[in-house]
Amino acid sequence: MIKNYFKIAWRTLKRNKLYGVINVVGLTLSIASSILLFSFIAYHLDFDGFHAESDKIYRIVTKQERETINYTPGVPSPLGELVRSEYDFEDEVARIVTFEELQMNTKRGNEEIKFVEEKGVAFAELSYFEIFNFLLSQGTFSKEFEEPNKAYVTERIAQKYFGKTDVIGKTMKMDNSLTFSIIGVLKDLPSNTAQKTEIFVSYISLKEYNDWFINPDSWGGISSSMQYFIKLKDGVKTSQVEKVMAPFPAKYRPTSTNVHTYFLQPLTDIHFNPELYGEMPVKTLWTLGIVGLFLLLSACLNFINLATAQVLNRLK
Repeated sequence: MIKNYFKIAWRTLKRNKLYGVINVVGLTLSIASSILLFSFIAYHLDFDGFHAESDKIYRIVTKQERETINYTPGVPSPLGELVRSEYDFEDEVARIVTFEELQMNTKRGNEEIKFVEEKGVAFAELSYFEIFNFLLSQGTFSKEFEEPNKAYVTERIAQKYFGKTDVIGKTMKMDNSLTFSIIGVLKDLPSNTAQKTEIFVSYISLKEYNDWFINPDSWGGISSSMQYFIKLKDGVKTSQVEKVMAPFPAKYRPTSTNVHTYFLQPLTDIHFNPELYGEMPVKTLWTLGIVGLFLLLSACLNFINLATAQVLNRLK
């Protein structure tokens, strides 16, 4: 029976070549385009969704009120340490400072290799890897990372600089000033993560490179390079944390004329919030979703119209 259906369909298409081409090609292109659009949307909606308990992870960000209101993902350097030491809201708090466009030097055999690392280097605390589920292919996440001049790199970086991934114990030099040794190799980061930097140096190394970011009195400025992530305990609401941070500007920045407010941004919002450098506004995804649905609907209507137009021929 099914074989006969295919025979009839094939004979019909042969007798009505123009109809067949328009109907089949139109339907195929519309469905293929819709699948691509919905796959693109699903990819972005899943950004950083692979982290365990991602719904408990937040970034502490700043609302700045001057002549105008603007937002920055940065906070004063001492803020997160104060939250960590004085309060009990969190499972983990992690600081990370990123510097981009740095020159990196290393040796491959007797040859000196130099690269400009566009994604730069991130100085991170060990707790960063306890909040986020970036996996190791070699080495372990250990207390050794709390020592100066220690680093984790991804497999891609190891291959780029050394031509292999077995690089534990190798050294790299950053910006002609800071030399660090590799103690672990991370699996390549997923493409759908907001974390782009692939070289992670121990946070304590900032004392040698730029001690402003590690100074407990550095309340006087904010850099978007300095970011804090917090993983809340069960039952803790973001409003509780924001409430205790509300007095910080008046207490620790009493001479500043700028009005600062610190609040928690969900991890799932980072990729989508244009005010905080999000790359993919949700409105864009909604627009693409509507376009995808329109393509499917128009393909169905076009198929029905063309099929209806053939009714008289089939009756004859």
